[in-house]
Amino acid sequence: MELEHLLLVAIKLGLVIILAFVSLVCESYDEALKQQELAHFKEEETLLLLHLNKIELKSIRRHENYLRLAEIGTGGGKSGDTDSNKDKQGAGNIVDLDLIHKQTEQLYHIEQELSQEVERLTKITNGYLKQE
Repeated sequence: MELEHLLLVAIKLGLVIILAFVSLVCESYDEALKQQELAHFKEEETLLLLHLNKIELKSIRRHENYLRLAEIGTGGGKSGDTDSNKDKQGAGNIVDLDLIHKQTEQLYHIEQELSQEVERLTKITNGYLKQE
């Protein structure tokens, strides 16, 4: 009788150990999935920030070009200009304001899309952090 009792206790102990092991494996797997999602999110965030940086640089360059064109269009050339530079300025006196306006609108739309993407990623991040 005591042998049967000891056998039952040993079986129950073995089951508890197996359940604890399975629980730890599941927890580790869940943690690995979370880490993978976090790494993917960080990668997307990095790509988005790089894209934002490129757009910002383009915007700055276009603004500088616009200012330079506006200066040329108003005759604000430098006093030390040579004749060849004046010829180039003369060719550049036609400023396509419609093109500049169109490019500015495109940049504005891109900025709006990126803002929406940042908001989406922020919501995902907040949801992920709340799960933990």
